[in-house]
Amino acid sequence: MNEPDDELLDRQLRAAFEPPSDDAFAAIARAAVTTGAPVPAPIRFWPWLVAAAALLLTLGLWWSNAQSPERHDGAHLGSMWAAAYEQVASGRHANCCDPKSDFCSACEQRFAVKLSVGGLQVRGCYCGPTGGCIAAFVESESGPVGVFVMPLAQDPAPRLPADCALRLTRRELGPLVVYGVAKGDVASLDRLALQP
Repeated sequence: MNEPDDELLDRQLRAAFEPPSDDAFAAIARAAVTTGAPVPAPIRFWPWLVAAAALLLTLGLWWSNAQSPERHDGAHLGSMWAAAYEQVASGRHANCCDPKSDFCSACEQRFAVKLSVGGLQVRGCYCGPTGGCIAAFVESESGPVGVFVMPLAQDPAPRLPADCALRLTRRELGPLVVYGVAKGDVASLDRLALQP
């Protein structure tokens, strides 16, 4: 192993595998970093998140405003209420009134005002479109009465269609306004009262 050829081979191998100097390492690192290959820009998600949040907020505000009574004119509300009354009175849709839903609790949750029904037999809260009002149907001597409650400040003065045979009665009750829709007398609305 101590032959001259071995020493020559040993020197060549050591020279080939000798680690580069510090200057060579620095040059190699600079060359690797500045190869000229484009570096992709970091993807910024926050502008997209802000845009999505703004869109959701806009849709939420639009939806809540579209459901409130002041967004409907009086004729539109009256038409909706007449259709609701006809649906309940005809009995075509047995599921349109939810008997498990408490009308007074719904008014308290929505308007922060406690109502008393004064012994009226409530069929249940109406589950169809009402224009953002709390609606229920009660029984009276002359048949069902649709009761529609909204804040007094948002009252668009609903009116029934001209060809409608129903009667519309209005009663202010503190910060609320209560409308009754029926074919006959709507005197049963007088039993509704504010609770202390």
